[in-house]
Amino acid sequence: MKLRLLFTILLLSGISVFSQTKYEAGYIIRANGQKVECHIKNEDWKGSPTTFEYKVGEKGEIKIGNTSNIKEFGSGENFKYIVESLAVEQSSDKVGNLTEDRNPDFKEETLFLKVLVEGNASLYYSMRNGDNRFFYKMNDGEIEQLIYKRYVTSSKHIAQNNRYKQQLATDFVCPNSQKLNFDKLEYKNQVSSSDSRITIPV
Repeated sequence: MKLRLLFTILLLSGISVFSQTKYEAGYIIRANGQKVECHIKNEDWKGSPTTFEYKVGEKGEIKIGNTSNIKEFGSGENFKYIVESLAVEQSSDKVGNLTEDRNPDFKEETLFLKVLVEGNASLYYSMRNGDNRFFYKMNDGEIEQLIYKRYVTSSKHIAQNNRYKQQLATDFVCPNSQKLNFDKLEYKNQVSSSDSRITIPV
């Protein structure tokens, strides 16, 4: 009796999990440039997915998309990812793993970047080992990373390389010559303090 009850609970749990699987109407652009309307499994990725599931038609075969066979995928205004090969900073932001080098450690990677903002200035996001990575592009230029790195000084204090502020100050020039202040702009997903909010015209 207990075994039967346990089996029933496990079966119902499996059905519950299965029923929560959500495929959203969206699109993919294959590596050859072909755009295909499809349904994409939205797994609410916290960082950049390495793969994702999709199917052409609601009852179509489930297929796997990756950076080799897909160059872009998205679903309405819910999410959009593009594939990009670029230099990515490798350093960890975890206190126990900080190095004494303030300079970024770049490595060429091909990954899905989440599109946060598109326009004359575009902003992209990824996550590496739990650490935020932001990237940007001006007009039709190349996508590059906004540099932020914590490191340990010779006196064993934690310091920050906030080059991203200089990058933005250099590239964002307002038509009315108003100088933007990036000093309080934090390198994070969400800024809770109203004092740190900066509206950048794009």
